[in-house]
Amino acid sequence: MFLTEKLKSDHLAVEIVPEIGARISSLKTPGGREWMWAPTPERRLHRGQPGDNFLSSCLIGADECLPTIVGCEWQGRVYPGHGECWNASWQTTPRRSTQEPVETRLDLPLSGVHFRRKASLTDNALLLEYEVINRGKARWDFAYAFHPLFTLLDGDQVDLPIAEAGRIFVENWDGREARWPSPVPEADLSRFAMGTIRPNSLKVFTADPLLAHRAEVWNAGTREKLVMEFDPAFFPALGFYANVGGWGGHRHFAIEPTNAQADSLEQCVRRSLHYSTLPPGEGRTWWIRITVETVVQAGEVKI
Repeated sequence: MFLTEKLKSDHLAVEIVPEIGARISSLKTPGGREWMWAPTPERRLHRGQPGDNFLSSCLIGADECLPTIVGCEWQGRVYPGHGECWNASWQTTPRRSTQEPVETRLDLPLSGVHFRRKASLTDNALLLEYEVINRGKARWDFAYAFHPLFTLLDGDQVDLPIAEAGRIFVENWDGREARWPSPVPEADLSRFAMGTIRPNSLKVFTADPLLAHRAEVWNAGTREKLVMEFDPAFFPALGFYANVGGWGGHRHFAIEPTNAQADSLEQCVRRSLHYSTLPPGEGRTWWIRITVETVVQAGEVKI
């Protein structure tokens, strides 16, 4: 059994597991949809070890990718896949109730930085506030991505801040440029229609400046909408992953606010894509807000 920190309001319930990367393992409305995906109905949690492959993890819900998404070597460090956070045990500030924020923190041994996150719940909105501090003696380059695996249901539609026919980088195709939402004929990623894409999964990054710092997922059948807003001062890009049975036979997707435009920090630097640099002794902050709304009737929103 793992300690689970819970946040709860009348409109939303959140579960966080500090011992497993401060993973957000559950996000749901009372009687509504479980947004955080799990590979099995049992939703079994297990702890990874340093050096483990991310695909051997429990894969449930949302984890933090820092300072890279895929494993790479940069600044004399060999970083593991998904970075240093997802399989670490984070420290937690004691709480007295499920209304108080969940504050977690972690020292990254390879990077030499301190990373902390505060999760607070107000009504139907989960606010995640971050700070990273470079405690080393040299500049530190990093790529960060929030990595939530959401459950994909029939009828889901996504609205991302990308112009129609806007440029995207397709990670599966070595960063080749394509167009949103149809990287190939008959595909419509906004409706999870993969067209001729095989296997039925794709990871893309925005190539052009974002139209806004807000993304939405809507389902007419469940009448629930998830809205993700993210800090304009920190996030220049957005990642999007759609898996419609192409990997492992699973159905899930991810909307990933990021300061990067590729999964590899090394490739971001070498290809002159977005990433961040932190001088010694300095810090950066950012935030992400996730709101879940239940639409009762046309024009009426119930939280």
